[in-house]
Amino acid sequence: MTKHEPATQARLLLVEDDAALAEVTTDLLRSFGHAVVHANSVRKALELARSREFDLAVLDVNVDNHLVFPVARKLGIAGVPFMFMSGTPGTAVPSEFRGRPFLFKPYRPRDMLRTLSTLTLKAG
Repeated sequence: MTKHEPATQARLLLVEDDAALAEVTTDLLRSFGHAVVHANSVRKALELARSREFDLAVLDVNVDNHLVFPVARKLGIAGVPFMFMSGTPGTAVPSEFRGRPFLFKPYRPRDMLRTLSTLTLKAG
């Protein structure tokens, strides 16, 4: 895998409950140049969203049998661009989030990079 250098380093919130996938995704996001903060639960993600500022977020839809949508609402209100990911076929998101980028797991690194680049362009 090659290193990708974004124009600016983003403070990125990763919400993922699978420890191995979170580690791989964190490494990938850091290779893109982002500063990653990981939350393994919706509760922890909400705490982080309230107490820290983020530029971007990557949200697993189903986090330890809890839907991530309260976190998405909080980030949306704060103006933080975010994307969803899920390993569950047929995953549906509420209509308020239907225009948000969505990756199915397993994803290819280039697809993650492309999606994050889109989010970065919208934020900038």
